[in-house]
Amino acid sequence: MVTGHSVESRESPGLLANRDFVLLLCGQTVSNFGDIIFDTTLTLWIAVRIAPARSWAPLAISGVLAAATFPVLFVGPIAGVFVDRWNQRNTMLAADALRAVGC
Repeated sequence: MVTGHSVESRESPGLLANRDFVLLLCGQTVSNFGDIIFDTTLTLWIAVRIAPARSWAPLAISGVLAAATFPVLFVGPIAGVFVDRWNQRNTMLAADALRAVGC
């Protein structure tokens, strides 16, 4: 019987100890927040400026939200299969460049 013996637990530093991961997380958070602000602004612009009191306004707003959601829900899982096999850094840089040009 061992008494007075304390076992020190060694906890892993976690993901936040990795500087590159934290930078990626911060960048993606800012990017996602910007996407939400853009979608909200576009929705309000359609509702207030382009189509106030028009019968097709709800359809236009639904179209904007569907266009923002469609790639995430339907293209993302299919693309994920291929992206997992490609070079991560080059894929991320190319995707971010395409997003920058597309906006």
